[in-house]
Amino acid sequence: MSLVATGEAESLEDIKAHIPMKETVKADPEAHAVYEKTYSVYRELYEALSPSFHKLKHLRNPGK
Repeated sequence: MSLVATGEAESLEDIKAHIPMKETVKADPEAHAVYEKTYSVYRELYEALSPSFHKLKHLRNPGK
């Protein structure tokens, strides 16, 4: 997209013509389901631990 923005290419189709496509990768629904569950736990942990990480940061770098 930056090539289009800088005028180096006229369109996204112009860029695609120079990039060979070897294969199309399709999403794995089972892997996606596992990711969604895992990500949900990650978000819970992040929210729960975030204040502690901020405290540790300030202990290591007082005044920041």
